[in-house]
Amino acid sequence: MITIGAVASINQVTGLTAFRFLVIMHDAIIKKTYAILFTAISFTISAIVVFIPFLMKSEDRSFGLHPTHLTCTIVWYSHDPATRIVTAVCVIVLAIPISFIGYAYFSIYRRVSRSINTLKETVTSRHPHNSESTSTATALENGRTVVLHEDEARKSKLLVQSIAVVLVMLLGWGPYFILGLWELVASVPVPLKYEYAAEIMVQMNAAINPVVIFIFDNEIRANLIYCLRRKQRS
Repeated sequence: MITIGAVASINQVTGLTAFRFLVIMHDAIIKKTYAILFTAISFTISAIVVFIPFLMKSEDRSFGLHPTHLTCTIVWYSHDPATRIVTAVCVIVLAIPISFIGYAYFSIYRRVSRSINTLKETVTSRHPHNSESTSTATALENGRTVVLHEDEARKSKLLVQSIAVVLVMLLGWGPYFILGLWELVASVPVPLKYEYAAEIMVQMNAAINPVVIFIFDNEIRANLIYCLRRKQRS
């Protein structure tokens, strides 16, 4: 299950990043059906990756109970040819989303930074005039600036929320991914203390994720507070 969780988590964060990328970079409108469809595809891909060893009839060699006895996952250090194929697929499945996430947030950061600088230049370049036509133009420009400011503030908020979710995911699953690559390259199991630390980080990620969403998503926070107040009144 931890393999499904790892692949599904990175896919979900990739979907969040892709939606934020489309909204901020291309002003796209993301419908709920898109999110539901992506979630279904994400878990389907995760299930396919996990069932590859069963299709190759190598599940007894590709999966193993780790020394911590907390997880049963891919045996990254195995020399078995079928397991090597499975680990290679896992690396590819993980490397592509992580590369896209890095590219997307770098592009979003540059876009938001340019927009904020342009907005500042627009505000500071205004000069007062006395003519009525100029006053009207200035009023229109003020209205346009307010709209731009609100739009950039919304995009900046989306950026901060997305970065927070991604960082929590990377901090939670990052050690596990790194140890998996270590075992894959070195072909030896990692020391037990590192494995314990990585699995504790995974569990902490599961606990912290709802807190991050609660902090950064105003709608979810408002709905939860509303439900709690209604429960107290009843």
